Amino acid sequence: MTTKPVAQLNALGIYLGAVDATESPLEPGTWHIPGGAVDAPLPRPLKPLECARFAPDSADPWIYLPDYSDAEVYSTTTGERMTMEPGQSLLDVGGTLQRPDAPAAMRQDVQAELKVKAAAMRWHIETGGITVAGVRVATAIEDQNRITSVIANAALAGVQAVDFKAASGWVSLGLAELQGIAASIALHVQRCYSSERAHCEAIDALQTLEAANAYDIGVGWPSAAPQEPSTTQTTP
Repeated sequence: MTTKPVAQLNALGIYLGAVDATESPLEPGTWHIPGGAVDAPLPRPLKPLECARFAPDSADPWIYLPDYSDAEVYSTTTGERMTMEPGQSLLDVGGTLQRPDAPAAMRQDVQAELKVKAAAMRWHIETGGITVAGVRVATAIEDQNRITSVIANAALAGVQAVDFKAASGWVSLGLAELQGIAASIALHVQRCYSSERAHCEAIDALQTLEAANAYDIGVGWPSAAPQEPSTTQTTP
């Protein structure tokens, strides 16, 4: 029995391998071609991750394409394994051969959460109040605005002293003392933002999930331990 190799194709025309065609014993020169095969020159040896598609109308009957059908391909969007057909490129499907770094993704989630906590801690300390010359002063946004307004109006009206209700009782403060309190509040607020920035930069620099999980968000703030928001009045 006389045989010769022919190209076996799949339904998409992708070369699967060589199979034997047999010559008819009754009709020499007539070949029995297996189903799905074509009587054409075989493609050149394929490189890794390469396939050949039959192109009968081309000068070279084979078009060489990428083949990731047997490779581990992961979605660049979800990180999940993907199934690819021969001839599809990674760019076409948004795939990658690099296994997603799950710890890195988890580290990024922890870093994002740490930054949220840093912002919340900054706000808590910023608005928690400060003590200036024995006077406990609230530092919420409305308190900051109120002091600024009192200073401006007192100077405009020629008021020499204003009354404040501190934690220890009523106190009278001169305009210069009130300006000192305003300056102390401004410095306090700036220190809070500077601390938050330092935390965010340190969080961005974390390289491992273990380091992110161990990061202490409670240190490095203007006060050793945040206090509950003050109820001290700043209303004159």
